[in-house]
Amino acid sequence: MPTLTIDGLTITVEPGIPVIEAAERLGIVIPRFCYHEALGPVGACRMCAVMVLEAANARQKGLQMSCMLAAADGMVVSTDHPQAMRFRSYVAEWLMMDHPHDCPVCDEGGHCHLQDTTVAAGHSRRRYRGAKRTFPDQYLGPLIQHEMNRCIHCYRCVRFYQEYAGAYDFGALRIGRNVYYGRFEEGPFESPFAGNLVDVCPTGVFTDKPSRYKARRWDLERAASLCLSCSLGCATTAGARYHQLIRLEARRSPEVNGHFICDRGRYGHEYANLPERPRRARVNGAETTVDEALNELSRRIMALRVAAGPDSMACLSSPRASLESLAVLAHLASAQGWASPAFFPHARAAEASRAAAAALAPSLAVCQNEMSKADAILAVGVDPLCEAPMLALAMRRASRGGAKVAVLDPRPVALPLPFTHLPVRRAQLDAALAALCRAALPRPEDGAWASLWDALPEVPPEDADVEAFAAAAEFLGEAKFPVVVCGTDVAGPATMAMAAAFARLLAQGRERAGLFPVLSGADAMGAAVLDRAGDGLSVEEVLDAVEAGRVRGLVVCEADPFSTFPDKARLAAALGRLDLLAVLDCLPGELADAAHVLLPTQSVFECGGSFLNQEGRLQQARRVHGPGMPLAQATGGSHPERVFTHAVAGGDARPAWELLAALGNRLATAHGSGGGAETERWAALAADPWQAVAAASPALAATAPGTRAELCDDDTPPPPPELAPADPEPEADPLADVLFVEQTFGTEELSRRSPSLAGLVPAPAARLHELDAAELHLTDGDDVVLPMDGGVVRAVLRTARSMARGTLVLPRRPEAGWHVAGADAVRVALHRIWKEHEAPAGAEAQS
Repeated sequence: MPTLTIDGLTITVEPGIPVIEAAERLGIVIPRFCYHEALGPVGACRMCAVMVLEAANARQKGLQMSCMLAAADGMVVSTDHPQAMRFRSYVAEWLMMDHPHDCPVCDEGGHCHLQDTTVAAGHSRRRYRGAKRTFPDQYLGPLIQHEMNRCIHCYRCVRFYQEYAGAYDFGALRIGRNVYYGRFEEGPFESPFAGNLVDVCPTGVFTDKPSRYKARRWDLERAASLCLSCSLGCATTAGARYHQLIRLEARRSPEVNGHFICDRGRYGHEYANLPERPRRARVNGAETTVDEALNELSRRIMALRVAAGPDSMACLSSPRASLESLAVLAHLASAQGWASPAFFPHARAAEASRAAAAALAPSLAVCQNEMSKADAILAVGVDPLCEAPMLALAMRRASRGGAKVAVLDPRPVALPLPFTHLPVRRAQLDAALAALCRAALPRPEDGAWASLWDALPEVPPEDADVEAFAAAAEFLGEAKFPVVVCGTDVAGPATMAMAAAFARLLAQGRERAGLFPVLSGADAMGAAVLDRAGDGLSVEEVLDAVEAGRVRGLVVCEADPFSTFPDKARLAAALGRLDLLAVLDCLPGELADAAHVLLPTQSVFECGGSFLNQEGRLQQARRVHGPGMPLAQATGGSHPERVFTHAVAGGDARPAWELLAALGNRLATAHGSGGGAETERWAALAADPWQAVAAASPALAATAPGTRAELCDDDTPPPPPELAPADPEPEADPLADVLFVEQTFGTEELSRRSPSLAGLVPAPAARLHELDAAELHLTDGDDVVLPMDGGVVRAVLRTARSMARGTLVLPRRPEAGWHVAGADAVRVALHRIWKEHEAPAGAEAQS
């Protein structure tokens, strides 16, 4: 490993590390514009010049660009040599020849590399008196503002967008000093990672449009936070001003998201600023104080307990709640004798998440950074760009490194990389995965695993591409570091168990193999760990109990079943039967409006919290700002009232775990259980809710933030899974298996509330195999009508060749029929999919 000296300091680095990075490890920041650690060197800006005083290779001595110069043993480098400083000063002057002097109105001001470097280089007076080069700007959608006159031609934007993100609707146009970075025609970027252009641009060519003119960097309260839009847990930095969340940026996390985040995570935070967000407690629709609402809720729960017993109460939450909130809710349910909380909308989702937690041994767990080093990837029942967008970038990095990728999924999956698509129907996923496992691996020696291997089918399903299956099995079998990715949206618990078994079998005799589950929410893994025993109900099971009259009261903590449960009519009818509906949430909606008691909670930006991502990594979001209504909303845009007060408008919200602990304290006092010790226990949980997490899960109690929890033991692997029987094929009319699935934009519960993303949500589209469509005399672009259990769905038909036959794919959006489907797995007769203008009268009745 080479050892070199930089400005009198000695450092040893790995071979191939550029001098600019070696200097940064010593705390010496060499100015740069084109170099970015994730993108590598390109030598376009010439700003990182250093003087090499000594080098074994004479050609490396003298003035060198530190990003293009690999560190060598015995090298002596000066970053502040007079020649290097003078050269950088000239470069700064050249770059400023055409640059506009618009720093006072530029949103990049305060964190602009060019601004900092120009001042540092001593360029304070313009000598050039000629005409400036100018460019027209383009409209690039609702997220990014284009100011091309500020460009210094560093090429970072194109290198990220095309090389790193794999999109090609944006690039370099023209030649020479007139190079223009833009699109052939105006319009929104096609890539869901375009927001990273704001971060990688060293000047103000690309700035954040939703936060435009709202604050300078130094005006913001900033803190480390997390993205809650999927289960990956990407690191972010949140900035707020006057109780308004202004901006979310990518925060570097070497193990998880690296340097970047997706646009859904970057711009999906505006739910925290909604004017209609609940800010005051309500009882029967009338505003009151939080303490009075808690007293009333405690009184009603005790009255219901006396009238119908503790079994008459139930509670539920969701994977968007923090570990602290989930654990305190579970502790409250246990203390009151209620059933364990429901964390998932369906038992199938809960079982799949628990299967992932049970299988994720330390030797199998991989992070996004580790996945990028894999040489073979199999994705089962997952659409990365829609369910976990940053996963697609990790897979692309692996692909660029030579990895081969196969996707086993019924949907028309799109990825920014070359891959083999193996489309099979949902009912055939397990059999197809099992056949792939048997084709890729030799028979194991272990008796139990050998029995599993013998039970696996030898051939893929009939309608599968046999050659593609054989090719995928071959490269998986030959891989040195294969990774199996498995989702829980289309795939079920049996598929997850089979994927984990496949990963374990792949690990035998290899350097390593990995399992990468993709779950249904930011804290889905945490919810699965807290409900490890499987005692918790699902939302569907709670509704069953309400309809049967067993449950008459319901406490809902940071969950909205109207967003996650498909049968809106059934849900509304069941909630209407309750004697008590208590809602603790920061989101507005039908559930909050229907609540008998509403308690406003703080968002993750106001109280922070801990989350367990899909690889079992414990992460913490810090508090960014205090609770309260954004100043612009509180004052109507005018100056605030000149009245001294300690109260903050709309500042009644409290952390969910604090409200639950306060409720538990009141209930314990009301029926005299435990006396003073129980009261002290609830007070301690309100102050330190992590106690409830540690008590519920020893694995989490022993886990340090930023590290993986040891969810299961490598030495005692789970037994081989039992193969689930395939669903029988229909014998009568041909049926379509209807899949309601996630989209990149418009379906996720939090980000779909962001006005900035509304313009990127496509029209609802029904996707069908082109051969199925041809048999129905339908063509791409037709407006179609589909009868469902609870009504009629209207959508635009989009046909695809690479998807499973007999499968109809619809986005999980209310306007796409999600709330009239009747269930999340339904079948419709193919011959009853009509064109809009050909639908028979009374089509609704036929549903």
